[in-house]
Amino acid sequence: FRIVVGRLVAAAGGVRVILRFDEKWTLLPIFTAGRGGGVLHMTVGATETHLLGRFLETGLYYQYFNGSHSGAVWLQDPRLLHRRLLGRLDVGVSNRVRTLYDHGGQAEGAWSLRRMFLSGDLQADIRPRWLRVGAGLIVGLDHYDEDTLTAPQRQLNMDKQLVLPTDRRDVLARFFVRLGRVDTTDYFQHGKALTLTTDLAPAWLGSEEPFARATLAGFGYLRLGQTGNLGARVMLGTISDAVAERQFYVGGLGWRRGFAEGRYRGTHVWNANLEARISSFHHRIAALQHVFFCDFGAVADGWGELIDNSGRPPLAVGTGIRLVLPLVARFLARLDVALAFGERREWRVSFGSQQFF
Repeated sequence: FRIVVGRLVAAAGGVRVILRFDEKWTLLPIFTAGRGGGVLHMTVGATETHLLGRFLETGLYYQYFNGSHSGAVWLQDPRLLHRRLLGRLDVGVSNRVRTLYDHGGQAEGAWSLRRMFLSGDLQADIRPRWLRVGAGLIVGLDHYDEDTLTAPQRQLNMDKQLVLPTDRRDVLARFFVRLGRVDTTDYFQHGKALTLTTDLAPAWLGSEEPFARATLAGFGYLRLGQTGNLGARVMLGTISDAVAERQFYVGGLGWRRGFAEGRYRGTHVWNANLEARISSFHHRIAALQHVFFCDFGAVADGWGELIDNSGRPPLAVGTGIRLVLPLVARFLARLDVALAFGERREWRVSFGSQQFF
């Protein structure tokens, strides 16, 4: 449902409960397209969130990501065993082209990563309003090559004598804790939450190159009257392994607008995003939001470098617009223009679906 409103009215011998529902579609096409940090991506597929009238979710998708092709299918039960348990199973293949940059911002090589994966996840609401815990198992088979690289990228690898990572198998246990909760009313978010995700990939579990990783993220959203929203996200991450592919890559699509995708990388990271969202047009069928944002943070190979930033530029500011169709679940088109304060000031335009965070 998009919205559920209830009220009580006096009636003979008691009260009458009146509920008003505004439904959303449950069989939904998946189509997202975006560009950010020099990367073009597109996803098409379909999902059903009320399969056979049982509140089961299933779906599949195909994804194009800057010259590579991926796909997956999944099944999710948000009320497993008729309890507040969420169970999910995913299987698919994920292909990516990874570009590496030196400290001056110049590309120093690239590779193609082909990953086949199988994952299972179980999450439980201990206290629905403030505590959720979860655990899962992920098996990934990684293969590295140059098959989807462009001729200039391959030539650059030869010039830089880049050595590709070795193929490997990862088997990792994932643990998840969430304190608090963020809710969505119509398309406005409100509430606060703190999440901790820990990945452990020991040799005894089957990983060929053991590592440990932890990510802490805080979210906060505040309603401003009937048509405004303030949002904030702060993230802190660390990993025990210095293998290039496993490091944190910051810039572009998911962390910080205005910079090239994966422009900065390291084993330690902190990142913050702030947004003010104001709706100039607000209707149950369509809405238009205007956004002002600031993205900043740092990434490094040690806690000391992370604190003093070691000269790495942290800041991007900008503005954007959002087109929302409230009656269609998860439909939001996003366009952002960011000014990045890096080695040189530069403007970058990014677009996609859903809010940036």
